[in-house]
Amino acid sequence: MKKYPDPDAIRFEATALMTALAAMSFPGDDEFKLQSKWLSELLSSEQEYDYYEFCLEGTALLKNLLRIRMRMKITGQKPAFVTTLSAHIDTLRALLLENERYFSHLTEMNRNTASFFQCVITFTGTMVLLILQMLFI
Repeated sequence: MKKYPDPDAIRFEATALMTALAAMSFPGDDEFKLQSKWLSELLSSEQEYDYYEFCLEGTALLKNLLRIRMRMKITGQKPAFVTTLSAHIDTLRALLLENERYFSHLTEMNRNTASFFQCVITFTGTMVLLILQMLFI
């Protein structure tokens, strides 16, 4: 049986990740603070899960986290801190992949639904044409 992605699970795990990242401090990186704040607001809103916004903001945050990790490795900061950051980066990558699966699932459902309705409309149009031909013959 196929397992479909759950947007609530993605949102819950991303919120937990953002909480863990908020506990870490990155000196002098204001862009990270803005991105994490925007993503936290996006996840905490009561609106429907927006996979596109999460993809954009999550990818931007991932790039920034990778940049921070490289800077920390070059400067030789605490190895435990870099390891923790790497684990958070891996979690964010997994969430972005899960988000992509969710988007693919929605696209597939939309395509299947559209083709079904297209068949119904085509069938209905054909039946109307046949009825009109029978009336005017």
